[in-house]
Amino acid sequence: MSRWMADVIRQRAVMAVPVMTHPGIELNGQTKDVPPTALAMGNVDPVSVFKDGTPALMRQTVTELLTKTRDYPNFVLSSGCDTPPHTPMANVDAFFEALNDFNRQ
Repeated sequence: MSRWMADVIRQRAVMAVPVMTHPGIELNGQTKDVPPTALAMGNVDPVSVFKDGTPALMRQTVTELLTKTRDYPNFVLSSGCDTPPHTPMANVDAFFEALNDFNRQ
């Protein structure tokens, strides 16, 4: 995220900012630029992880994402976009199970 974008977020009182976590983008670089008055939301891939992945991949992805963002109290775990139709419920369950397991640590 550019400093310009961070300034816009502060000036416009933006409440949430999606944080991209696809390859090539440094998650912590973006998350640290989100002001503490806004939520940084991100970003489990809705297709390759939610719809086409396995529960094991979902747990791994969620755990890695939460580990990388543990120093950001304004980070909110979420899907990267709408969850596609026909997403296996086992993957949705694994998303929340991994979140709960992480929070118990």
